Amino acid sequence: MTLRTILTLAFFIATHLSFAQNKKEVIDFITLKKKGIIFNDDFVGTPDEHGTFMTANLVLPNYEKGIYYSCSWWPTGANRVYGNVFNKEELSELKEGGMFLLLKISDNKYLSIFPLASEYGYSWFDTTESNIVLKLGHHGKGDVKGDVPVVGWAYGANPYEACYNVWDEVSSSRKLPFVTKLREDKVYPEMFKYLGWCSWEQYAVNINQDNMTAAVRNIEKSGVPVRYFLIDDGFFNRQSLQPAKTFPNGLSAITSLKKESKIKWMGLWYAFLGNNHGVKAPGKLGDLSDEMMISKGGKLLPKAEDRKAADAFYDYLLSIPKESGFDFVKIDFQTDGLSFYAGVEDNAGLGGLPKTNINSVDNPVKAAQILTQTLHKTAEEKGLAMMNCNWHSTINMLYCGNSVVGRCSEDYKVGNLSKAKAHLYHSYTSIPWLGQTAWGDHDMFHSNDKPVGSMMAVSKAISGGPVFLSDDPSEFLKENINPLCYNDGELLRPLAPAAPLPNDLFKSFNSDQLFRVIAPLNNKSAAIVLYNFGENDSRLTGSITKEDYANAAIMLQPYKGKWDIPKEGIFVYDWYNKKGRLLKEEFNVGITGFNDRLYLLVPVNDGWGIIGRTDKYLSPEAIHDIEYKKDGVSFIMKESGPFTIYLGSGEPKSDNIQFEEVGGGLWRANIVVGEQNKPISIKRIK
Repeated sequence: MTLRTILTLAFFIATHLSFAQNKKEVIDFITLKKKGIIFNDDFVGTPDEHGTFMTANLVLPNYEKGIYYSCSWWPTGANRVYGNVFNKEELSELKEGGMFLLLKISDNKYLSIFPLASEYGYSWFDTTESNIVLKLGHHGKGDVKGDVPVVGWAYGANPYEACYNVWDEVSSSRKLPFVTKLREDKVYPEMFKYLGWCSWEQYAVNINQDNMTAAVRNIEKSGVPVRYFLIDDGFFNRQSLQPAKTFPNGLSAITSLKKESKIKWMGLWYAFLGNNHGVKAPGKLGDLSDEMMISKGGKLLPKAEDRKAADAFYDYLLSIPKESGFDFVKIDFQTDGLSFYAGVEDNAGLGGLPKTNINSVDNPVKAAQILTQTLHKTAEEKGLAMMNCNWHSTINMLYCGNSVVGRCSEDYKVGNLSKAKAHLYHSYTSIPWLGQTAWGDHDMFHSNDKPVGSMMAVSKAISGGPVFLSDDPSEFLKENINPLCYNDGELLRPLAPAAPLPNDLFKSFNSDQLFRVIAPLNNKSAAIVLYNFGENDSRLTGSITKEDYANAAIMLQPYKGKWDIPKEGIFVYDWYNKKGRLLKEEFNVGITGFNDRLYLLVPVNDGWGIIGRTDKYLSPEAIHDIEYKKDGVSFIMKESGPFTIYLGSGEPKSDNIQFEEVGGGLWRANIVVGEQNKPISIKRIK
């Protein structure tokens, strides 16, 4: 017996793991160490009629609650992979296709389990009335042979540490060389640091050269500093993917309108397979006929498991925006490939699988993986930044290359309150899983959406992801837009994506308490937003505590644990009401009806609390390089504007700055800095 065989057997015995094709086996997580990855080395698999190789029962530690990330459209997760909060009695209600599992074992112990994907296949969860099982397969009919990654796991002292640990383990594994990196190791595209605009919510597919030209002109006239312009669906011929007759001078007629100080960047929308859910055969894709196959549903796909075909297809698709002068692409419906290669006849955007694998290719997972990798490789080679959409699947997440921006929920819909609630809740609850590798895109919004325009603006601000409008430019509501950005359109962004506080993560959508999310800001400050998602005009209550402040670090990477609580305390600033107080045991909040409250948590040092530019949602983000002294404070403020500080005792004084006392230790001034980033000094007088 070779040394490798001995070590392999020892590992399987230690983990109570043994796989044999098409048999129910066991993975015992109780005996596993802090974190790791299970590989099924030298695996030989012959699929059953559903393209499944193996089903393993999971032996799990005793847990209080769990979150099961899944979608009813499995395996096409689209942008609707939701965190289903459950207890043991509710297992049978969870649907097949779970992509990530988070278990609360106790208040200081959590377990995350991450089913993995590779060229051989992928793993997913299913449930019985009393247990969670893990399946391995590819929905195809071909045999596989190799070292197959099955599942990663990690423990943590809180849910976010557990999620970070498992992603860190997977992304750094030498046995998974093509897996994407953590968010911290990727470069955020320059244009998404600025305010943008998208055609979809206002115009849908009814766009043409004239109204898009007018939109650019009207944005310039509006005075709102929109810096990028995204043309969404409706501009191309559904068979050729080339610009439609409604753009008679080509797409370059629009990109020629770019200006360095106005709309500097432009982006273009396409679907993963070109058109929504594929181009119908026979199509008119130029010289690609030899590189394409026809799916069971009559759609043109790059030939399965053929890298040359994938290269040719994405070179054809992405050459259109590149040669037309675009700077980035938004690629939608990225989860379609797996279903079509598996033989589904017409998913109509809802995914699903055929009853058997009779019409599948040999390995649909490998085919879909090749497309995903090739898409991102080609975009990077052409210098096109990427905005991912409808990309919630294990394959897309793990093989998205250096891409770092992606949708984190279903679409926003103007004027629809029920969808607004769901959009907000799901945008945040997906972040523990998705946000480890990307900044979540909360979608476009209408600033003039009377019921929820301000709420949407605040949620976009603390998301850290792209912020882009979709109003008719003549109807921009500046009071909701201006607090997002500086005069040049640069956004004030948090240090990490906003996410539910640990105690709120396990709250269901219909909780009878306020739902709370937090994001870390400059100067060890934080933004916390509380939401009432209750029915009708119900009044819900909640609170803010010092422990909540400590948890502001939950999504920072690398994760280094909680923030220390400042010795002199924390000032809570009510952004909407422009007042606040020192945080004692707790700060109680009540909200009636569907609404939100934004609070800024600012540390007090030497008696000073620097709130910042209080005309901006993320006020502390406008302040840099603070130096505290007992008799004064100095800092750099990027841009002139209203400014608020807390001072425990005495009065602030500074040359050319007039302070107004507004109560509760708060002082307000309108600071004119002249040059940007000019140092400002304030002294304390008694």
